[in-house]
Amino acid sequence: MLLFTGGLDSLMAWRAAGEPDCLYVLQEGNPYAQQELDAIGRLVRRIPSLRVQAVGGSPQPPVESDGHVQHRNLSLIVTAAQYSDVIMIGALRGETSPDKSRSFMRAAEVALSKSERRQVHVLAPLKGLTKTQALRRHIKRWPQDQPVLMQTYSCYRGDECGECQACFRRWVALYLNGVEWWTDFTSHPWMRQTSWKDLGYMRRTSEWYGVARNNLEAWKAIKEKRREVARNS
Repeated sequence: MLLFTGGLDSLMAWRAAGEPDCLYVLQEGNPYAQQELDAIGRLVRRIPSLRVQAVGGSPQPPVESDGHVQHRNLSLIVTAAQYSDVIMIGALRGETSPDKSRSFMRAAEVALSKSERRQVHVLAPLKGLTKTQALRRHIKRWPQDQPVLMQTYSCYRGDECGECQACFRRWVALYLNGVEWWTDFTSHPWMRQTSWKDLGYMRRTSEWYGVARNNLEAWKAIKEKRREVARNS
């Protein structure tokens, strides 16, 4: 069962995992729950084979300034374990949230298997790919989805602000795959979100290379956008 939020990552993970049943966990206090539900509704109407069950879960912890929600994935996975022995999430390479790392998923498997007294697996079908790479593969394998890519939803603020990290990373992936979404990210503040010094704790892990790859993709998008603006000016 795939944890599905109506985002670009969810759609890509659903196809990559072989179109499994999906679960949306409605958490009290989620500031963008209605937007996620609206996106799910749009996708279900456009993709007949997509099945998403909505259930209630524990309240959502407060959203931090960078959009990260502590323990959210853990609470979602715990809820999903009531419905399936195999739980999948849309984690990607280069994401720095601790609850999307491979070590977190292994630890969640061990804890849930012990508490449930059965083998529980926690998987991430896209973990080896950045968002840009995953979308490139998705468009190539499932070109029929291209008209619905813009029906997905990813925003930490709840209004598709175009300024948060989720909006920015979505734009980078869409832009580098030929799907224009936003028009002026040439000096976007998220390009200064993290210094290499801040990422020092990752330098000896595989996560370091994923973050570096993500940043290079973002800079490539910015460079191409600047060239486009210069040509049109």
